Amino acid sequence: MLRRLLSINLLLVLLMSLITSITTVYAEDDSIEALGFTEKQKEKSSFNSLLPHPASLIAENITIITSDDISRLNAHTLDEVLQTVSGIQLFQVRTPGSTALLTLSGSLSNNITLLIDGVPQNLLGTSFFAEAGMIQVQRIERVEVIKGAASVTWGSALGGVINVITKDTNPEKKYSGTASTSIGEGTTSNLAGGISGKVSRFGYYLDGGGFHSNGLLPDNHVTLNHFFGKLTYDLPVKGRLTFSADFREGDRAEGDDKAKGISAINSASRYESTNLRFEYPLQQQLNLELFTSIGQKNAWQSSK
Repeated sequence: MLRRLLSINLLLVLLMSLITSITTVYAEDDSIEALGFTEKQKEKSSFNSLLPHPASLIAENITIITSDDISRLNAHTLDEVLQTVSGIQLFQVRTPGSTALLTLSGSLSNNITLLIDGVPQNLLGTSFFAEAGMIQVQRIERVEVIKGAASVTWGSALGGVINVITKDTNPEKKYSGTASTSIGEGTTSNLAGGISGKVSRFGYYLDGGGFHSNGLLPDNHVTLNHFFGKLTYDLPVKGRLTFSADFREGDRAEGDDKAKGISAINSASRYESTNLRFEYPLQQQLNLELFTSIGQKNAWQSSK
């Protein structure tokens, strides 16, 4: 009996040693680029998850779009950026900024998890539907899109995950700024601006603007306003605190096809959220990250 127990204990020790060695190997080569699943090999995904999932263990199909890519597209909102990604289809009235429905690999918008800096946007309301058409591109540093079955790692995201990484403070200057405007058909105009900088341990990034269009189709109009702010504080030893606030509102009128008996639908939406994040590096490849988020969505519709 004693010999049998010793044999079992020896097997358990060997098994634990094997598991530890395998875990160490995966930790040393946890790069998505090495697997060749990304469409841009120079970029590395920064998806946040409550569960550990080494890239070497998950066959992720990831597309990464940088701010330089977005500027070349001359896009106004996130949905215009996403329609350039293979596997994503955009259903939208032709007027920019109008309500947009996305499908990713055949799944509808309510099965696609949209994150901003790792914070789910689908939970701002009861429909579990996040409007990509109300997220202005000025704040975006990078967009990461994960497709395929691996998206369930981030929860009930059967269709996929879209993670928006916002721009950070400018550590090289005390203040810097940008401004842009554009005018197009149908009295379509877009005005946006932002400032960023860092003073001692405190950093800031603020942007805001408005978009308006009388519509590229009859009886369609869109008005969008937005503000985004990020304040950071570098802790004395190491680590960082980040506070961010996000405000978006939209007023739209869409439809009114009298020949088909369709009346125009007026809709309005407002998103408000604040986030507080604490980041603390423990080891070279191990970080402690805590965050809390409060947000709400108000929306209404009416027909005429």
